[in-house]
Formats: sequence, structure tokens, C-alpha cells
Amino acid sequence: MQRRQFLTQVAAGAAALSSAGGKESRALTTIGNRYPYRTVSEAFHAASFDPTATDSAYFVVAADCHYGMNTGDGLLPVIKEINQLDPRPEFFLVNGDMAVTASLSFGRRPNKQEKLKTIDEFNAFRKHAEQLDPAIPLKLTLGNHDTHPGEDEPELFHEVFPEFPAYESFNLAGGHFVLLNGHSDGRIDSRQSDWFAADIAGVDRDQEIITFVHQPSLGSSVRERMIAPAYENALVEHRGIVWAICGHEHRNHDQVFQLPHTTINQATVVCSAPGIWGGPEKPGYWYFLMQGGKIVNRVFRSMEHGFRLKEQPDSNHAVPIPKPFQFAKDVRWKTLVGEGDEPYRIEHDANDNVTCWCYVRKLVYGLPLKDTGASRLAVLGSFKPSADGTPKAAVRVSGDRKSWHDLKIPLPKHGVYEFVIPGKLRTADTLYAEVARLTGQHTEIYVAGYALLA
Repeated sequence: MQRRQFLTQVAAGAAALSSAGGKESRALTTIGNRYPYRTVSEAFHAASFDPTATDSAYFVVAADCHYGMNTGDGLLPVIKEINQLDPRPEFFLVNGDMAVTASLSFGRRPNKQEKLKTIDEFNAFRKHAEQLDPAIPLKLTLGNHDTHPGEDEPELFHEVFPEFPAYESFNLAGGHFVLLNGHSDGRIDSRQSDWFAADIAGVDRDQEIITFVHQPSLGSSVRERMIAPAYENALVEHRGIVWAICGHEHRNHDQVFQLPHTTINQATVVCSAPGIWGGPEKPGYWYFLMQGGKIVNRVFRSMEHGFRLKEQPDSNHAVPIPKPFQFAKDVRWKTLVGEGDEPYRIEHDANDNVTCWCYVRKLVYGLPLKDTGASRLAVLGSFKPSADGTPKAAVRVSGDRKSWHDLKIPLPKHGVYEFVIPGKLRTADTLYAEVARLTGQHTEIYVAGYALLA
């Protein structure tokens, strides 16, 4: 096939933007400006990218197809388009949440029926995935709905996909690729973290590294905060650019994070199947274009409107990876959920997501106040009010669990809510802190840790 003809076969998959009068015409013009290319070959040409060149390669990424929800034909329309590509991509990767019922919400463990339904969802996904051209390797990462909290091995996934590892790395087209398992709770387990560090130690420090993990949580110090430490540990000496390509949030979004000697480009991709909640560009998928082992450009495919290019992330806007309570002043004592907090748990009616309490209904901790000299309580969490500003949560403290003092919830700073401890409670041996749902309010309440401040 000649260069000027490459990839024109996918033109049929990109609907022509018809002209019409009035508001419809103006809307189509706006869409046309945002998605100016009707075929991926046009987009490649605009990016000055020749996929037939000896040092060029590209791969395709989709995410969050959620079989088990109302997703129509699921990922099949994407697969049909990919099968028409010539030259073929190096691989097609689905970046998590192939299913939905392994964990229906944060901290949810599946019952027997839900486990069986999850297996059915994986089988439905596999039926479609098997229609991918055998010449195109399929790669899979695990999402929070594909696993359930606390499991290190993805039992339900391996019932249907026993040949796919939970995590792996490989070299291809001059690049080093790492696929990670962020589990249901946004965590790189200790064995996987050690493997990740050993894998990176065997890579040239200046080489670009392309990683995939479902949760884009490098900027989170509350929920799903235990992915970032594995990246920091493995990449502490690395100097080449690092990519963390993610899904999970059902939208397209870039962030750049600073490491000691390099930066991480965290690129979040929109969901790829219809009928699912998400950002305005759903459904869609991405082409990542490589030259000399490095990502040089990206093309986004909107299944409804066409193709557009995406500029490279700006490393000048890199921010540090946040730490829990990093900006809290005069910390006298602290504990984090899932990291030694068990002795302080008094009562918990909430979903246990290993490192965070989710959908809190009632949560009581007993904090060792004696001899700390603390005058303030800090809670690491999220108590976002309703859209009309109505609080969803109530916070109160006690020295004996009999007499309680209600605290006004302040605006959070870096995921931390700071409260003044009432003067007469500061001499108590134990400060009991309660976070509770207000009656009738939606329970989008998360708690990840507590601290006592001077």
C-alpha cells in the first residue's frame, strides 16, 4: 500500500459532518473545528507522522467499556475500526474496567451471584475481543470494577483470561512498557511494587518508560493513594520521561508530576463504549504515536465526530506528588487507614476500601490525645456538600462517647479538614472523633486518616 493511501480504509468509520442550516449548521461547524480530521490518516499527516517509517510505531488505547452496563455493542465498533488499520498498531490495550460487577462501588465485595455475573461480563468482553485481528496483540490491565478490595490475585478475571498476567513489562519498538494492576482499591501491592522497582532498575536511566495503570491517582492523597508510592520508589533515579496512561475517570485529562530527576505525564483516557456516564468526548479511544522509542504525538478518535491531535504535556507545569497531611503544620500524631489504624477503630459503618473508608454512614475513631499537646484535629478525607451547598456529613468529638460536641466543617486544604478541639476536651486521654452521614443525604463521604495538631 502506498503512503498516501495508508489507513484510508478507516474513513468509513468516521461519519461525514453533514451541512445544515441554522443552529444545526453552527453546531456542526463547532464540532468540525474541534475534530478537523475525518480519518486517522488525515490526523497522522497533520502530525507529520509516517507509520511506515523504520523508526515509527503506534499503539491504540481504549478503556472503561464496562460490560454488564447498558453499553450497546460494547467495544465491538472500536475493534472493527482497529481491524481496518494498515499498517497494524504494535498492540491494542484496554486499560481496565472490562467488567463492572466484581466491585460495584468503592469497597464493595461481591457476593456469589455477583461473582458469577462478573464472569459472564468477562466472557461477553472476551467474545468481542476475540474478533480483534490476530495480527494485533491484545493487552489488558485491570480496573477497580474488574477486581475486588483486598485481593492480590484477580481470581474472577483469571477465570476467563488465565493467559493474561495481572502485571507485566516488555520492550517493543524501542520503548519499555509496563502494565500495572492498581487493584480495586487503588494500590500497588508490596510484591508488585518490588517487581516494578526491579524491572525499572534493568532499564537505561535515560530511556522513556510507558506505564499503564487504571487509576489516575498520582495526585490523590485520599482515595486510591497507594499507587503513587510505587512509582516514586521505582523511578527515584530515573531520568527519562515517564508516561502513566490511565482510565477510570471516563474523561480525557492530562497532568504532569515531578520526580527527583524527571517528570511523569499522567494521561487519562475517556471511556470507549456508549451508554456510560462520562465526559463530553465519550465514547472514544486514543492513538499514541512513537518515533525512536518515544511518544511524539497523540490522536484522539471521537466515535461520533472524528479525529483531533493532542499536544504533548507541558513539563513546565509539573507539580509534586502530594503526601497525606503534607501541608498540615505541627503534626503531633497521625494514622492512615490501612496503615496501622486498626487499634484506633471504634465503630465503622462504611465500605472498607483497604486504604480509605468509602460511602461512610458512621465512623468513630479513638485518637490518643494524652500528652500530645494537640489543640486541633485533622481529618484526611472528602465531605463534598450537595450541589445546593447542603452538607452531607456531620463531624463531632467527645472525651467519653457520652457528651458530644458538633464541629463546623471547614473548607479542605489538600484533602485535609482541620477542626479546633474544644478546650475542655484537650485534657482527655482519648479524643473520640465521629464522622457520620446526615439523614437522607447521599453518602459520597470518604475518610483516609486522622492527625492531631498542636
